[in-house]
Amino acid sequence: HLIELDIEELPVLIDPRQAAHSSVMLHEAWETYTALPNLGRQGNITSSGRVQWGDVEHGFAQSDYVFEDRFEVPMAHQTYIEPRASMASVEPTGRISVWTTTQGTFPLRDNLCGIFGIPQTKLRVIPTEIGGGFGGKIAPVTEPAAILLAQKSGRPVKITYKRDDDFLSTTPRRPAVFELKTGVMRNGTLVARQARAYYGNGAYHIATGYNFGEGMASRLAGPYNVPHTDMWACTVYTNQPPCGAYRAPGSPQILFAVESAMDVIAARLGLDPIALRKHNALKVGDRSVIGALDDAADLGEMLERIEQESGWSKPKAKNRGRGVAVGFWASRGMPGSNALKLNPDGTVAITTGSVDLSGTHVSLQQIAGEELGIGLEKV
Repeated sequence: HLIELDIEELPVLIDPRQAAHSSVMLHEAWETYTALPNLGRQGNITSSGRVQWGDVEHGFAQSDYVFEDRFEVPMAHQTYIEPRASMASVEPTGRISVWTTTQGTFPLRDNLCGIFGIPQTKLRVIPTEIGGGFGGKIAPVTEPAAILLAQKSGRPVKITYKRDDDFLSTTPRRPAVFELKTGVMRNGTLVARQARAYYGNGAYHIATGYNFGEGMASRLAGPYNVPHTDMWACTVYTNQPPCGAYRAPGSPQILFAVESAMDVIAARLGLDPIALRKHNALKVGDRSVIGALDDAADLGEMLERIEQESGWSKPKAKNRGRGVAVGFWASRGMPGSNALKLNPDGTVAITTGSVDLSGTHVSLQQIAGEELGIGLEKV
């Protein structure tokens, strides 16, 4: 035998809460890894944050009831239409060009430059049309391998995943465990919320650029007016594929837990689920995770319309269920630009930094054509 293996079988950490509190380290040298400051890293925890307002213990003491619930959300793949695919070409000067199905041209460029230790002037990313991404085509996956193989071979290299490759080796939605302790009055008024959230990150942490755990902690009260909170969330190394975004990263998992808790509380108190939500809904002037709601959608009014237009109070037909859930997401604006060039034949060319994601470029054509009065076909 030319090779002798000496294998030490280690514990497998899948449950993110268990991994967060385990003495078994998935990455012994995690402190040496490049990371943003103040991520709240510790052991297997890759990011964490705590959000508080009011006095949660005082709130529990005031409450008529205190309910404790646990919710789990499994890992889920985005299942976009076409799998991940990339092609890389390296010029004799070392300049790299990458054609790839990405949702974010410039974040991908920055990530690849960091991976290969090269300046932005040495790497060009050309995004291709995307039938679907849903957050699953943001982090680099096939691109680094294609670049490395192109560098080694001196030839352009294309990598196209098959569906089973995509399921096993991309960035699915993070599994999560939520522990919610909620203080509530007999009439359904929410008084206090203590929450702990654990997100499975997979074997590596790829959500760079901000403290993911802290961002999720701020959402654990839901779109409701809760006077007293103590909310903590984290991302954790687990023995799974690295995880990433899937439609409002981290928030669908929270909404499942928070809205399930609202239904459970309504059932325990004998209250209507919509009535409970309307009673506690954030309204203009209330405090929220994005500041005071001085100009926002009226959740109470929206719930009233749902109640009326869905026939909520009418008897259900045979084999029919009925449920309600409220979702919210704080978006953010980022810089962007488009340049228009008038051609000699009367057509107009648009240069844009946006990706053609499910028809984005056609939308830009329509806007330009309408504003200039020349029609879509000339843009």
